[in-house]
Amino acid sequence: FLGKYRKPGRGDDWEFVRWGFLILKDLEINSNLRLHKGSIYNAPYFIYKISWQPLGFFKKVFQFGTKSHISKQAYREGLESQLSTIKNYVETLEDKVIRRTEELNKAKEESDYWRGQAENLLQTMLPQNIVEEMMQGRLEAKEMHGTIVFTDLADFTAFSKDLAPEQISRELTRYFTEMSHIITEHHGWVNKFLGDGILALFGLQGREDHTELALKASIAMQKAMERYPWQKRIGIATGEFITGEFGTEDTRRFDCLGHTVNYASRLQSHATNGEVLVCQTTYDKIAHQFNFKEPKIISPKGVGEVKVFPLIYS
Repeated sequence: FLGKYRKPGRGDDWEFVRWGFLILKDLEINSNLRLHKGSIYNAPYFIYKISWQPLGFFKKVFQFGTKSHISKQAYREGLESQLSTIKNYVETLEDKVIRRTEELNKAKEESDYWRGQAENLLQTMLPQNIVEEMMQGRLEAKEMHGTIVFTDLADFTAFSKDLAPEQISRELTRYFTEMSHIITEHHGWVNKFLGDGILALFGLQGREDHTELALKASIAMQKAMERYPWQKRIGIATGEFITGEFGTEDTRRFDCLGHTVNYASRLQSHATNGEVLVCQTTYDKIAHQFNFKEPKIISPKGVGEVKVFPLIYS
């Protein structure tokens, strides 16, 4: 406030009237009047009156106490509101955690169930050590030493040509089941069925007597053929071969490959009905344990001329 209101004289020039109000901040009074910071409003044109009254000590104390109480009450109410919000959030979060934990436990139980089913299925198809490596994702292609047994039925095509498909399937299922049991009992593993043939591996479990077990299983299978209207040819080869998961990116299975596998197949194809032919390596390992006929010379495809030994099992 720069001065009191006064009424200008008749000859006063309004530009030189210095009395009025200095506006310290922009303020909109109404739609018709807006005060601008830094302007001085002359008294004759200023229609608002500004007044204030100094406060006494007790009134100051009263207003301070009142405002302090209101402020504290507002603070408490705000704090209680925030605590209530946090409590609701924690309770909601706790419920979500409980529900999520239940969902995860349920998913884990379901995963464990199917993992167990898969492991049980694999155990019916593979040796335990191979199953463990597959379940742990550690199964890699590797070279191993073992014995391959390749079997094939003689005259099965002629036998089955007049049979219904259901009867052929039933007879083969009975035959394959019994042969698989014999192979498993001798610690071998049926790698695959090839038409009416069987490819079996001995040595996957790390047994050093795999060659002896392979011959014993072959003898047991040949003796079991007395219950069937066919005859069986068997080729046995001992040596190095590769085992591991082979196939496409989408479809893979445990398998074996290598010269020893092919050699056993060639020996089987050169065997006569009811005969078991073994290679030189196999013979050298177990000649003192089994009886053999005189060796014969054959020329398997891809192998050349070799000496093989027919096993005597009757």
